[in-house]
Amino acid sequence: MHERLLVAISRWANMVTGGSRHELFCTRVYRNDWRLAIWVIDAGWWALTRQRQHVRRTYLWDVMKNRRSM
Repeated sequence: MHERLLVAISRWANMVTGGSRHELFCTRVYRNDWRLAIWVIDAGWWALTRQRQHVRRTYLWDVMKNRRSM
């Protein structure tokens, strides 16, 4: 999927679960250390792409891209 679409989906998921529209869902999950959600998302992402630590990598990308500290 295109990166912009994935970012839009993640922001939408964050908004509908009570988060900010400016933050990615995985960023919020990682920042709040929601371990079950981290495990579920990482396992699903690994099954689709064989990439590890999606939530952590997304958090680091979001912090770097938006130049904010979390």
